[in-house]
Amino acid sequence: MKTTTMTKLEPLKILIVDDDELDRMVIKRALKKAKQALLIIEAHGFQEATRLLRDNSFDCLLFDFRLGGRDGIELIQEIQAENLSQAPIVMLSGLDNEEVMLKCLKEGAQDFLLKSEITTHSLLRAIRYAQERKQVTLQLRFLAQHDTLTGLANRRLFIDCVKRAIAHARREDTLFAIIFIDVDNFKSINDSLGHEGGDELLTTIANRIKSTLRGEDIVGRLGGDEFSVLIEGIVKHDALIKIARLLLDAVREPINIYNKVIHTTISLGLATYPTCSKDASELIKCADLAMYKAKQSGRNNYYFYSADLQQLADKYANIKIDLYNALSREEFELYYQPQINASDGTIAGVEALIRWHHPTRGMVPPDEFIPVAESTGLINSMGDWVIDAACKQLSLWLASYKGKHSKLNMAINISTHQIQQQELKDKVCEIIDKYQLPYSQVELELTENALIDDIERCKIRLDALSKCGIPIAIDDFGTGFASFRHLQELPLTSLKIDKTFIDHICTKVKSHEIVKAIIVMARALNMTVIAEGVETQEQACLLQAMECDFLQGYYFSKPLPATELEKILKYPHKLPQIQKPSTQNNAQSLLGNTSMMKPPNPVGKKLTILLVDDDDIDAKVVERMLKKRSTPPKLVRAINGFEALKILQDHDPKVESPFLILLDLNMPKMSGLELLEAIRQDPKLQGNIVFILTTSSAEKDRVSAYKNHVAGYIVKSDAGPQYSHLAAMLEHYEKTVRLLS
Repeated sequence: MKTTTMTKLEPLKILIVDDDELDRMVIKRALKKAKQALLIIEAHGFQEATRLLRDNSFDCLLFDFRLGGRDGIELIQEIQAENLSQAPIVMLSGLDNEEVMLKCLKEGAQDFLLKSEITTHSLLRAIRYAQERKQVTLQLRFLAQHDTLTGLANRRLFIDCVKRAIAHARREDTLFAIIFIDVDNFKSINDSLGHEGGDELLTTIANRIKSTLRGEDIVGRLGGDEFSVLIEGIVKHDALIKIARLLLDAVREPINIYNKVIHTTISLGLATYPTCSKDASELIKCADLAMYKAKQSGRNNYYFYSADLQQLADKYANIKIDLYNALSREEFELYYQPQINASDGTIAGVEALIRWHHPTRGMVPPDEFIPVAESTGLINSMGDWVIDAACKQLSLWLASYKGKHSKLNMAINISTHQIQQQELKDKVCEIIDKYQLPYSQVELELTENALIDDIERCKIRLDALSKCGIPIAIDDFGTGFASFRHLQELPLTSLKIDKTFIDHICTKVKSHEIVKAIIVMARALNMTVIAEGVETQEQACLLQAMECDFLQGYYFSKPLPATELEKILKYPHKLPQIQKPSTQNNAQSLLGNTSMMKPPNPVGKKLTILLVDDDDIDAKVVERMLKKRSTPPKLVRAINGFEALKILQDHDPKVESPFLILLDLNMPKMSGLELLEAIRQDPKLQGNIVFILTTSSAEKDRVSAYKNHVAGYIVKSDAGPQYSHLAAMLEHYEKTVRLLS
């Protein structure tokens, strides 16, 4: 369909469609008497009319109701189906039939005129009225099909466009794509700017999306902060990725609203026809699902729909249905995981964790049903139940273990949705009072991201809770976007270090240093520190040495039902213990544990050094250093812990000279720490003397649990072990031997 822009100088272009030549002549004669410029084009039948409409634009269409074997209504339907013209239509008929007239008007004609009443005046009036009515109709249609704020297609029109794209793709055997767009953190931005500012932001984002795309691409606003794009003719994966990145970059640019610079981002989901779906609504859902995956991946990102995502969506839908009944059916249960005082190994508190016993699926993991509860709003009623059940259980334990666990704390997780509730403080206080609990022993935990989603409102809610004496902990610290300013401004009492850092605290220097820095920072802010995800004794000992306050994880206990946890409360000595660090600060000295230097064998036997290191260069450096000695010691080498253990087991230090073991911590197969543990467990191996080859203070801290089994440290630089440290070790050993002789 072609369109033209009318000006005052251009004649009114009219198409007459009538199979009766005489009737056409009557109409033309009446029109030519008008005192205005007219351009009249004739069509004698249906086919000719549709051809002219495809190739031309008109200002008004005059149709005869009867067109041979067809009628004017069919022509109107053809025009609408193929979108051939937006011009107003006046239907002409020789029959004075009210039913026919109403049918024509209902199908889309703007006016109806009897041929017997045709005059210049009546025709021009009908044309003028038809134009006015058409204009009103188009305006109403635009309002019905477009978003009033941005002028973009609304959901209804966008779905219609997708349906037309599907019909075209089927005919032409082509593909197309849909992009679903959601503004990240819009609610927080909207609350801070106000609704007018939020509308300004959405309008700016809409304009940026349109200006980034081609003119023929359809952009829609589906509601709120959700937009959609229909792209035809571009289906290659790389091309769609390029478009997605262009959109991300366009929106990421700062936006100035009311002299305030706003930084915002979007998340995109992409779905293609027919790969993802052959139905318009389903295709949009696929793109929507992919968009949520992009948000979960960190926002300001894009994601393509896949079959795996659909399986997750189906699972989500089933969980959503069952979740509505789970609370009333009492399918939820609280499990409890102990929190251990790092200084003495006692139980300081427990964290309440919700579990769902599904009647047919069994135990449903929290990471599957909690997001569903949040998206459906069920999280609020579920959260209320958790607070009540946890407080009730704490009151029972305090009554049962008077004195023994009188200071037991209960940590309860609350969600982003709960913190939005104005009545949260009143709810929590009412429950605590109901069970007559000390406010200081009911701790509420929030994740980092929950804190920053709406920081101002969050501060109001937390301040109210804090004034009541309820401690507040920030959970999963280090995984979100909380800043030092947030930690200073919010009334936080505790900080939980996320498991991802604890996992590698003994193997990665960066994780070790991050944890150490978090503990130091928390001390400066007068906050206690809880390490979650502690799974080994090595981690527990290291965190104790770093003066972390509390430890939580599977090393001590997995989350347990109340009845199982009561056994631990009754017999806490059965918990795995943390080995207390040696009073000697040998992590800070080169030769700290000198008592280990006493050789148990007769003097005079040649010293043997066992170098346990997989680095060939370091081995050659040590060998060269030893050759400089007046009496070079014997050097034996193992490239991993397994080889070293075999050598040590075949060697009796009570009969032969003990080994001076130079131990590298980082080796394949069996690490230095694992070898240290084997030495500690086997008394026959403890007559040997161990020095650690270390690259940093972090590595010294890693062996804090083995201080009584380590004589000292030899610093290892890029050039290899330092000669001065190695020489000091040997001289100290030889001096000890002379004194004992």
